[in-house]
Amino acid sequence: GSCDYGCELATTLASFIYTGSNADCTGAFTLGFAPLSWIIVSEIFPNRIRSKALAVVCFFLFFSSFITAQVFPMLTHLFNVQFNNASGVYIIFAILCFACAVFSWKMVPETKGLSLERIGDLWRNKNFDVSNKNNTHNKREITVNKKI
Repeated sequence: GSCDYGCELATTLASFIYTGSNADCTGAFTLGFAPLSWIIVSEIFPNRIRSKALAVVCFFLFFSSFITAQVFPMLTHLFNVQFNNASGVYIIFAILCFACAVFSWKMVPETKGLSLERIGDLWRNKNFDVSNKNNTHNKREITVNKKI
């Protein structure tokens, strides 16, 4: 009867909304936080150890991606069994992304326009104010001298 068509339409619409939301979240993460870790690790290590340090960091980044890929289906199944809905898994990942955003905003200094050597000097001297996102124009930063 009419319920069959209505139920089928509702299921199809829900599938499109779910798939679209999933694609939106994945795209936002890929364009936003996903490259952030690669940018930070490429700037944080001094030139003399950068290649070895990046190898170690890459291992841990890929390992954490592997763990996430393994845990996600298990959490989805758990939420489906316990709550008949997997949306809680996305809420967990959204909270983690929000925590990463707060950490990045509060703790990662602005390095726009600085050379890798200059960034190394800043990390070594700890002469930057992470609460000031305009560090490239910070007078204190400009006066840091490289020790010879």
